[in-house]
Amino acid sequence: MIQEGKDYTNYMRTTYTNRNIDGIQYISQRDNSESQSGWVELYNNIRSTYKAQTASLNYALSRNRGNEYSWKAELNVNYTKQDDEYLMPNSVQNAENLSLGLGGKKFCFRQ
Repeated sequence: MIQEGKDYTNYMRTTYTNRNIDGIQYISQRDNSESQSGWVELYNNIRSTYKAQTASLNYALSRNRGNEYSWKAELNVNYTKQDDEYLMPNSVQNAENLSLGLGGKKFCFRQ
């Protein structure tokens, strides 16, 4: 989203993702009989689960100077949460992170 004014311009972007994946083990056997030529699935089970969520917010404010900007200030906030589990043998990886970023730019040269 961009909101442009005479003196300043605001920029904002938000994102969110949610991912859920199962790691499935398939046991199959080759069947070459006349009635069924190909692979036959004998068994399947879930061996691992993977869950991840991410969200971000990016905001910027710039001071306009004609078709360019004089300066720009930026703020970034990022959040991630990960819940991964391998079922047999059991092991987990759980992580939650929040990061903040602050930046700025100054346009010093004019052509």
